[in-house]
Amino acid sequence: MSRLDAYIRETPAAVQRLLDVPTNFAPLRAAFAGRTWRKIWIVGSGTSLFASEIAADVWEETLGVDTEALGALRF
Repeated sequence: MSRLDAYIRETPAAVQRLLDVPTNFAPLRAAFAGRTWRKIWIVGSGTSLFASEIAADVWEETLGVDTEALGALRF
């Protein structure tokens, strides 16, 4: 099996693991309180990149900070 094939086959389980995690943003909000960060990059590879893309959207919406997911090779 190729690496790409393994990534594709792993995606449903990876997304499910992400959805199963309780969403408690209080610690993140506390960590970001009073900071003037302009941008956050979340780096991933394979299925973790897909999870990073979802997380970037959620963080941007929840924390109000420009957030972008990047593949490890691009970063």
